[in-house]
Amino acid sequence: MNTPYQWRYYDLTGIDLEQYNYRKHSPDLEDDHGFSIQGEYCQRVESAYQYAYDVLAGNIPASSDLIGAVERFIFDLNREDLEMDEDEVALVVLIANSLRHPKGAIAGTQYFLLPWNIFFFANVFGFFYSDKARETLRGDRRFIKSCTFVARGNSKTCLAAVMSIANMLTNDNGSPVGVCAASVAKQAKLAFDDIARMIKSASPTIRKRFEVLRNEIRCPNGGSIIVASRESESLDGIRGSGLQLCDEIHAHPSSAVVDVLSTGMQSSKNPQMLLISTAGVNTQGYGKEMFDYASEVSRNIINNDRFFSLVYAVDKEDYDNWEDESVFAKANPSLHHAVSLEGLKAACEEAKRNAKARANFLTKHLNIWVDFDEDNLVDYSDLVSCKENTLNIEDFKGKNCYLGLDLAGVSDLSSLVYLFPTDDGGVTVFQKSYLPESVLQGLKPAMVDRYYEAHKKGELIFTPSEITDTQYIQNDIVNADKDFNVLGLSIDAAAGGTKFSWDLQESEGIEAVAIKQGFGLSESAILFQTLVKSKKLKYNSDLFEWCVTNALVQTGSQGDVRIIRSKSDHSKKIDIAIATVIGLSQTILKESKESVYEHRDFRTL
Repeated sequence: MNTPYQWRYYDLTGIDLEQYNYRKHSPDLEDDHGFSIQGEYCQRVESAYQYAYDVLAGNIPASSDLIGAVERFIFDLNREDLEMDEDEVALVVLIANSLRHPKGAIAGTQYFLLPWNIFFFANVFGFFYSDKARETLRGDRRFIKSCTFVARGNSKTCLAAVMSIANMLTNDNGSPVGVCAASVAKQAKLAFDDIARMIKSASPTIRKRFEVLRNEIRCPNGGSIIVASRESESLDGIRGSGLQLCDEIHAHPSSAVVDVLSTGMQSSKNPQMLLISTAGVNTQGYGKEMFDYASEVSRNIINNDRFFSLVYAVDKEDYDNWEDESVFAKANPSLHHAVSLEGLKAACEEAKRNAKARANFLTKHLNIWVDFDEDNLVDYSDLVSCKENTLNIEDFKGKNCYLGLDLAGVSDLSSLVYLFPTDDGGVTVFQKSYLPESVLQGLKPAMVDRYYEAHKKGELIFTPSEITDTQYIQNDIVNADKDFNVLGLSIDAAAGGTKFSWDLQESEGIEAVAIKQGFGLSESAILFQTLVKSKKLKYNSDLFEWCVTNALVQTGSQGDVRIIRSKSDHSKKIDIAIATVIGLSQTILKESKESVYEHRDFRTL
């Protein structure tokens, strides 16, 4: 590197990264197989250091998450309370090299690790607390839980299989129990079968240490590897002292499986859990929660010293460029090895023409989360590209504003949306929602957490009543009329909307236009889709994002559309999306050269 590296997430001023550039200062370094450090298959711990150097030097395309993980690795190597046990890492590499690929075109060939694999194992097996750590930690393995997201085809299940086998062979616990777990038994069995195949084809030294049965792998130390899933009662009572492997967590509806396994491993010495997955199509589920958590740990936003995260995904800044093959490597560290560039390009071409194929390509090959339903109101990746966290409604005082209101029944949200026209022909959206506090008692914990988080941000008001107290809403409308130049208020005619409009005009002199939902809002719904697609809509509310993500569309016989909610999951609220579209129905934006509406203004409906 010609210039000093600029640290993004960790302060390591004064650290010379060139010490990790083994290709330069140890050019003749080779492993026992004759692979040179100059290549990509050198089976030595130095490959982890070289990989870290190459990421930070820009020799490897890397996302912000990967850069954060690598900076953390360098930071940890220089911590006095940690030490790297290179012998432990070398042993894991040796175990991996004693195995064979379980399937595919290269099935039966010797298993050699790529640099990113060795980097992974150096982290999860190599770091231990030194004698300068807190007394209760000294000598313990540093990472208890690891979370890795990597795109399909990058041999993630094989990586997990190697970790499971290595854990069983190096385990200090008596009769260790390793678990292959998933949300469904079939997925859990896939990971188990890969472990079994790799053991059956391993070198005699490894193979003789295991007995492979149909649903259990036994070890001479009294240990075993078993299959478990949320579907069965097999999780109950497990005291996992081997690797607790949770596969494809994007499909886990909740943290239930992970929670049970986490509880069962607490009394073990140096326990290990691995969560591994691609992205998925449920942006409100446990998998997305863990993806975001792992990302923030990597980038030093969250400090969890016992949690290792390695996320290979396309950056949000690249979402608009997902068709550009230059970003593929960020989610595919095995590109040009286990992953074919030509195969990705072919899948990308199909994704350009088909919405379902696009969702599959984004989630499985680029690790971009997409809340996909063929009838979604908007594309999730388009929506999140519109989000601007720095927006503040206080900055819009005195500006033109349109209000949209959707009143609810007992359990839904009542939502007031503030729409501010922008000079480029778009709109900036803020919202405030209302919910009777009594409703919280009957909700699932995840929903309660979501609502309390919105409440803390001032996006959701809890009213002390059995039904929403509309006086709170009326007060906020009056305040909006004082703070902004309110040009129109639109309200859903149903759920007491007509009466609310009458009372508001009688008591405050504020006129509201009653709007009927259904296909009558088709033009506004299409307008909303256009604003999002063209990134002319800006927002900062997580609750708004959640409701819009939940919204589906139904197409009528004339090509008109109406917004509907999920019939199978009534917990997916859409009220803020409805309020926004209601507000748009009366919005009038002036013509501009950049307007998405081409040769027409907004008009009153």
